[in-house]
Amino acid sequence: MLYEAEERVPDANYMAAIAKAGADMYFIITGQRIAVTPPAAAWAPIDSEKLGRIIEMLEAAAKQAGRRWPAKKLAEVAAEVYNALGEDQGFDEPRVERILKLVVNR
Repeated sequence: MLYEAEERVPDANYMAAIAKAGADMYFIITGQRIAVTPPAAAWAPIDSEKLGRIIEMLEAAAKQAGRRWPAKKLAEVAAEVYNALGEDQGFDEPRVERILKLVVNR
């Protein structure tokens, strides 16, 4: 609260501690984000079965909601859902169905 009211300024030790914890210091200082492309080694291969199942489920959810998307839109939304699930999580079909209902109705 004191920082927001400009009654106090964080010292270098505090700034170093939050940077060490992973804070985006450039954003904190400037309010802007820098787009950083991760190195190629950081990219995990796509699980084609998982992505295919998401697409099937997305098509079904869209059809149930009375919507039909062009292939490009379907692929973009499926990729968003795939990325949101993360690489470490298993395929929890009820969870994916809940996510897809939200996505289809947004």
